[in-house]
Amino acid sequence: MAVDLSSKHYLVIDDFADMRSMLRSMLVAYGVTKIDNAANGKDAVKLLSKNNYDVVLCDYNLGEGRDGQQVLEEARDKGYIKYSTAFLMLTAENTMEMVMGAVEYLPDDYLSKPFNKDMLRSRLEKTIIKKGELEEIVKLLNKDQYAEAIALCDRQIAQKPRNIAEIIKVKGDILIKSGKYDEAAAIYEGVLAKRDVPWAMMGLGKVRFHTQNYLEAKNIFQKTIEQVSTHIEAYDWLAKATLALGDQREAMKILAAATEISPKAILRQMELGNLALKEKDVGIATKAFKKAVQVGTNSIYQTPSNYTKLAKIQSGGSGKEALLTLSKLRGDYGRDDEACLHAAIAESVVLKGLGRENDAKKAFAEADNLFAKSQNNMSTDIAMDMATACIANDDKDKGLDILRGLVMNHHDDKGLVSQVQDVFGSAGLADEGQSIISSAIKEVMELNNKGTQLARAGKLDESITFLEKALESMPDNSTIITNVANVLLMYMKEKGKSDTCLYKVRQHLERLRNLDPGNENYRKLNTAYQAVAAS
Repeated sequence: MAVDLSSKHYLVIDDFADMRSMLRSMLVAYGVTKIDNAANGKDAVKLLSKNNYDVVLCDYNLGEGRDGQQVLEEARDKGYIKYSTAFLMLTAENTMEMVMGAVEYLPDDYLSKPFNKDMLRSRLEKTIIKKGELEEIVKLLNKDQYAEAIALCDRQIAQKPRNIAEIIKVKGDILIKSGKYDEAAAIYEGVLAKRDVPWAMMGLGKVRFHTQNYLEAKNIFQKTIEQVSTHIEAYDWLAKATLALGDQREAMKILAAATEISPKAILRQMELGNLALKEKDVGIATKAFKKAVQVGTNSIYQTPSNYTKLAKIQSGGSGKEALLTLSKLRGDYGRDDEACLHAAIAESVVLKGLGRENDAKKAFAEADNLFAKSQNNMSTDIAMDMATACIANDDKDKGLDILRGLVMNHHDDKGLVSQVQDVFGSAGLADEGQSIISSAIKEVMELNNKGTQLARAGKLDESITFLEKALESMPDNSTIITNVANVLLMYMKEKGKSDTCLYKVRQHLERLRNLDPGNENYRKLNTAYQAVAAS
């Protein structure tokens, strides 16, 4: 298949002017006329936000600021590049850390320097052809039209194209997303009956995990790692399966092994740090959060809580290290309100522990003011930290209210409820905390049961009104969100489609997905929503 490289819009990102010039010359030799340049990650992201590029050629090492991996992360996270955009990572680096960092974030291709114009042309053509072959399927997936995407896969597979294995792989992924686990398993087992293919092994492992066959899933992921020791995704899923089997310490060791292979993945460092905190392994937690702070500079995934968690660990010493970490937090984020809130909360606790009462009160006053301004858009981590700070700074009632609110919003999240109980325990309020948690969960269950009973009795209007009222005080409660959406769908099936109801359901679906991208209820509700919307 011939590929017209000349008609496409290119972005070249490299910190060396000579390299940008060489790449431009190669592209001009293909007849290309539309070429933009960026000398650093900041300028690259700015250009990506304003233009629709067909091809991005990005060096991994971009000097100060964002590197190529972080440019790709941010461009994807903010929707600056489409599926059709070919993103090629270029690098002269050959260390394991750099190579894994570049490859793990799945650029469309990875090209080692030096290369010539014929090598670049060949890789560009292969990448563009491959993406074009799957583009129509991806368009359906972007609209959450899973049934249509599966049907298109079947039509393409029937034609026995040269990329049939890739289409089969995509179909398996879609079947898993659709919850059609038996069909997905049949695909993977068919492939594996011929030979052990890592993507099919991973697919079957995921099916076993989603159907709660955790031990079998664990064995499959372990076998994948034995076959391909650098298969990082297999480590992540092996850790998930091990956690599901109740072995936190072993899961921590698995993630620690993965971070040794690919240390620049900030999200995995954060997951490892959090798991180490639960296991009270100060050494691993310290190392993980230090690395998260280090590699997270300029990353879209960086969060102030990485600094504050590290500071909490460091506060067990003289406290000076902790204050330096919090100072770095303020320096890296400037006047960002959320970062200042994180820093002020942590400082109030650290300074209190150092006996600097006046300084602690000033930090707490800053935190209290910032919390009041932003508590309607608050992460669970910062809410728990604020509650801890309130209790430490003699505002116990406010601290208890915050913790109660957390339980009300996340009553079915056993991990979070356990963390809240730990906060109570650390404050010497274990018994009082258990009473508050129990009453909060009971209140949520009673509200939810009343709303669903109204729906079962056919009083759909009353049920919607009641559950929406409950949601006002518990905006992050996924159970209430799910039930409101369900009743709205029931209402439309009985009364007919309504733009207002469709809009509300869509909002609830987005809220569910934002709270938990892997939420099983989201998939079921979205399928029902698509059916009603299309009726």
